[in-house]
Amino acid sequence: MKNVKRRTQTRRDYVMAALIAGIVGTITLPAMAGANQFRDFTANTAVVSLEAKRIEQVRTMETARIAFVKATLAGGEQAAPYEYYMAQEYLALAEEEFRAGDKIGVDQFAAESNKYASIALKMAEGGLP
Repeated sequence: MKNVKRRTQTRRDYVMAALIAGIVGTITLPAMAGANQFRDFTANTAVVSLEAKRIEQVRTMETARIAFVKATLAGGEQAAPYEYYMAQEYLALAEEEFRAGDKIGVDQFAAESNKYASIALKMAEGGLP
């Protein structure tokens, strides 16, 4: 009887820790066959969450790269050199942060690169910034 209470308490501790950490939304104790399965479920959930964040970073970087390439192909380097080189440098910083795994840095620098690349593109097409 003592071991049953200890296992039940341990399972509850795992569930509470997971709920507090925000890793698991809803889980019921009767559905769990053992604590090891719960640990595996929690680890898999965390891995999926990390993969989703990484995919979002890849999309952000691709958007910034595409905007910069569009500005390059439109002649942004000659039409708006300041904006073009700012976009290039912010893109380089975003790529560096991406390699380092800093999501906030990726988002900030990629957004700045997009901003300057779109201004360079507009100016290359004959428009005002």
